[in-house]
Amino acid sequence: MKLRMLNGTHSMLAYVSFHCGHRYVRDVMNDKILSSLVIRQLQIAAQTLKPIKGIDYNNYAKSLILRFSNPEIAHETFQIAMDGSEKMQQRIFFPLKDAISLNLNIRPFVFAIAAWLRHISQSKHDCAPYELRDPIADQLTPLPKERSAHSILDYLSRIGVLIDDLKEDKVFWGQVSDILNDMLCKPMKSVVEQEII
Repeated sequence: MKLRMLNGTHSMLAYVSFHCGHRYVRDVMNDKILSSLVIRQLQIAAQTLKPIKGIDYNNYAKSLILRFSNPEIAHETFQIAMDGSEKMQQRIFFPLKDAISLNLNIRPFVFAIAAWLRHISQSKHDCAPYELRDPIADQLTPLPKERSAHSILDYLSRIGVLIDDLKEDKVFWGQVSDILNDMLCKPMKSVVEQEII
């Protein structure tokens, strides 16, 4: 529950919001469009979880929104964005796998993965230069110049960051590639606005 709802949503908002110019999570929640993205991620993450007696996932989501919005907590988006190679599988890829098997809307996970790939690209088209902080940064940095679904799939497979179940899902990788292409040539804010509207 914590990994998928709190941590998974944290990762998504960090990769998106850092490139929208938001330093802290609390600032993200003051942005109507970005907060809508956060709510969407919490809702879909909850749907991938099995029911637990005595646990109300909707109430947990509401408590997380309050936590993210707390003006007293200065949690930096750039800090949360660190070590994605170690966090993305449990937080995003595994719940995505369950969402696919449950026939749920996978768009929120697709968007989160594209945002992560945009971050590791270190593209400076919409932000100042930044250091990629990850245990395998030297392997993540050379993202293929060809931004097709095939090249992304091949690249992630070679560095072992992709779970086997997704390797042959061409429709999924096509969606990731489409969003990533936008993120690499447009300001992140405009990509988010397009996603939510």
